Amino acid sequence: MSTIVIGMLALAALLTILRVLRRGSVADRVIGLDMLLLVVVALVAVDAAGRQSGEHLELPLVVGLLGFLSTVTVAAYLRGDGS
Repeated sequence: MSTIVIGMLALAALLTILRVLRRGSVADRVIGLDMLLLVVVALVAVDAAGRQSGEHLELPLVVGLLGFLSTVTVAAYLRGDGS
């Protein structure tokens, strides 16, 4: 069961990478990279659930926080509040 979910998340990561590489605005690329980070968080969580181990569950927390902070920072920069 977890291999099916991991395969679907890998497909989502591939499609997200293709979306980031397409020409678009900076905001579109930032949202795509944030989505890619969320897929990575989901991959680690599904892997931990499949192994029934909580050894690497700090990684999704740190990656999720970094993704959120980077998205907010870029949004503030694009809005013009980063003076």
